[in-house]
Amino acid sequence: MGIKSKKKFRAADPLAGTATDDQVDEGLTAAARTAIAGAPPPQVDVQGAAESKSGPKPDASYLVANNFPARAAPAVIGTREQYFQVIFRQSVLDQIHRHGKAHTQVEVCGVLVGDIFHDDQGPYAYVQAAIQGNDAVNKQTQVTITSQTWSRIHETLEKEHPDKRIVGWYHTHPGFGIFLSGMDLFIQDNFFNEPWQVAFVHDPLGGDEGVFVWRDGTATREPHLIEDDTGEAHPPGGFAGAGAVAELNHRIATLETRINWLMGGMLLLLVVALLWPLLFLTFFPEKVRNLLQEEPAVAPANSGSTGKKAAKQSGLVVPSGNHSNMLAVTALPPTDGAVGGSKAGAPDSRMFASRF
Repeated sequence: MGIKSKKKFRAADPLAGTATDDQVDEGLTAAARTAIAGAPPPQVDVQGAAESKSGPKPDASYLVANNFPARAAPAVIGTREQYFQVIFRQSVLDQIHRHGKAHTQVEVCGVLVGDIFHDDQGPYAYVQAAIQGNDAVNKQTQVTITSQTWSRIHETLEKEHPDKRIVGWYHTHPGFGIFLSGMDLFIQDNFFNEPWQVAFVHDPLGGDEGVFVWRDGTATREPHLIEDDTGEAHPPGGFAGAGAVAELNHRIATLETRINWLMGGMLLLLVVALLWPLLFLTFFPEKVRNLLQEEPAVAPANSGSTGKKAAKQSGLVVPSGNHSNMLAVTALPPTDGAVGGSKAGAPDSRMFASRF
């Protein structure tokens, strides 16, 4: 899931910084040291690094239930399974949500406070409170808690939650989604590496959230359970948001594929429309030449001897000369005088020629 540092060290500030796009390299240890504002350089145990890494990997699956106090799990939204799970009070989630929504342009962080108990199903982490990392140096993809802020977190823990412990940490990814970056994994691996310590990530813009539990040395995302201590039921945030995001991504990918096909088809039609005249000229030059040389034959209407003959037969004298200004000629056959016709020798009023 990420690159783990080969160097083990103790720092005054376990939440030195988080980033979504940092690449963990050989200089990561030094970068983490300098991120602790005002704190002295931590001691680096280079020789003991290999020995520490050769130890057992943190894994919540191997927690022994009897090593933790017995306490019946509270009524939760979700299903209590027979393995280590994380239970959040809804009031704690609401506090984290408010913290994230108040700073949607930068990352914020804090710690999760509670304890580890066991019931008939096995051990579980019970997150009963959260302490914000106030006065931290916040950036868009990174948050830095100074040694002073970290001291205040411990002061708050001792003052307000003397019977509880830090069971993990939380931070936000505004618009980045739910995952642990290289720096996040480094922090989890070096400062929250007890098998029962967890990491919680919330996206205040996307609305998704998720908890990461140690499994075989890897911080693995798992569903979490919720105790509704506020009287307002909320669905578990474990994977509901992730499923919605996955479905949305699938639909977007399908739509993009269809758009790509449509654009490809339109481009193909445009190419064919531009090339077919050239292809026709290339393969059929004679036909194109003949088509261009042909002149359409236009026969003048009612002209020549045929027109004159028809005019004489109708009793209309057509004057000689240019008749281009003749618009229309209407000749009705003579009718019998007894049937409303004109008098003999008189011009028929229904026979006329219109001229300009």
